[in-house]
Amino acid sequence: MPCCSASVCVQNLDALQRIQYRPQVFPVPVIRRRSFLTGRPMRWAFALQIIVTVLAASLSAWFAGLHGGVSAGLGGLVSLLAGLAYAGVASVYPPVSPMAALLGLLRAEAVKIVVFVTAIWLVLKFYGALLPLAFFATFAVTVLVFSAAALFRDH
Repeated sequence: MPCCSASVCVQNLDALQRIQYRPQVFPVPVIRRRSFLTGRPMRWAFALQIIVTVLAASLSAWFAGLHGGVSAGLGGLVSLLAGLAYAGVASVYPPVSPMAALLGLLRAEAVKIVVFVTAIWLVLKFYGALLPLAFFATFAVTVLVFSAAALFRDH
């Protein structure tokens, strides 16, 4: 037994033939490949690191003289270079899955630690007039400021 009369099926067929076929486009989330360096949280983290470094270098120069200011500036510079290395490595590997994103961030963290150790070693080896208190205090504060990037949203 047919589901409908013949005249109704012919009318429906005519209506379907008049409609041009257009494939249904489903909204697929588009992942824009933006550099990790240009995201708002990273910009804020780098800006805060620079501000803290300049303030610490100014205060150290005021209280301990030129070598105090240079030591504090080097402490902030070590942290800033490590943060740039972290952001650069994190932006190279686009996350295609949650596991790949986690591995990319772990790889970036490993590079950051290598840059920390290398830069601190270079400063301790080649800058003889280093004031350790100014250097390590500024370094510690700027490392903490870099972790404040998580507080800023990208929207």
